[in-house]
Amino acid sequence: MARISKNVEKSNGKYVGYIYGRQLVAPGPDKGKWYVGETTDKKGRESNWKKTHNESYGGQKITEARKTYSNIDTEWCTEWLERVEADSKEDLSKLLDECEDSWMVKKDSVKNGFNDYKNSGRHFSDEHRKNISKGHRNYQTDETKEKIRQATLGKKHTAETKQKISDGNKGKKRTPEQKAAQSTRMKGKEPVAASEGLRKYIEEHGHGPTKGVKQSPEARANMKAAQQTRGKDTIATFPDGHEKRFSTMLDAAKATGHNIGSVGNCVKSGGTTKKGYKFRAI
Repeated sequence: MARISKNVEKSNGKYVGYIYGRQLVAPGPDKGKWYVGETTDKKGRESNWKKTHNESYGGQKITEARKTYSNIDTEWCTEWLERVEADSKEDLSKLLDECEDSWMVKKDSVKNGFNDYKNSGRHFSDEHRKNISKGHRNYQTDETKEKIRQATLGKKHTAETKQKISDGNKGKKRTPEQKAAQSTRMKGKEPVAASEGLRKYIEEHGHGPTKGVKQSPEARANMKAAQQTRGKDTIATFPDGHEKRFSTMLDAAKATGHNIGSVGNCVKSGGTTKKGYKFRAI
């Protein structure tokens, strides 16, 4: 089914899409042949059409043709063939597929053109779907990515945009696979934005953002529960030789009159604190 763009046009309460044709006008054996397509984002479709390095545009035949006849402005002409309207996005998707198939027949663009197949009866293999997805992700060159990055430097989201992003993310949960992938990507990387923001805050105020902020009993209880979940079981060896097990290093530190840093260092080095205690994690 046709993919409905987030920029889909609406008119009088109806969703709008278009059927278009690209005809090769350059001299050669393929002159006059057509490619027929569908879109719900005219501006975006025209922009992608001009990016001849984008190999995910429309299938193998049109991709090869665009490589051979790469002067888009002089070797091709575009004709908007039909405007399609529907009450829902799902209905629009179905109508676009039907109309596109009809125009493929009129332009003979499958057998004698640049379309690989019609929508009716089409089924993609899992491998083909992965290739399409990969193509959509990687079509931008490094130069294009750098231009986009430069263009967005210093730009900030409006309060309205931030609220929309927040609303869109509410209730979403990452899968274990997504969490593992993010963990792998972030290993060894410093959170630059957070570190830079904290540094600037300390320079301006002379202290961290949490100084003087009192936590509610509920917040402290939540932090305690989180620490218990994340913490390592720690065994403290007292100066008289007896041992005691604690759920976290923090618990061990509090019970023996140490700070958490001293306990952590002792666990790492295997040494003894000034008070004669030893600690090890299990």
